[in-house]
Amino acid sequence: MHDVPPAGLTFVVGDRYPELSGNLIFAGLGEGSLTRVVLTEGSDPRVLRIQPLLGSEFGRIRTVIQGADGYLYFATSNRDGRGDPGPANDRVFRVSSFVY
Repeated sequence: MHDVPPAGLTFVVGDRYPELSGNLIFAGLGEGSLTRVVLTEGSDPRVLRIQPLLGSEFGRIRTVIQGADGYLYFATSNRDGRGDPGPANDRVFRVSSFVY
């Protein structure tokens, strides 16, 4: 995997996404991606794996958060003078599930 500068980051908790709980998810602004960082458990976590979750189909992804309802939300940022803005940009998306 090549370098992807992170734009926003969240630590996933709870049972909304059991396969992601305890993982970091970060938005890659330049790549327009969401990436999962799988960590070991314990007081001194280490990176086990880095896995892309979403590609660039949404444009530049500015940030990702986990809401109070447990869902992950991400926002695009295509109208900042870069990227390829369309009539429906910028938007906030709620992730119902990921397909691996």
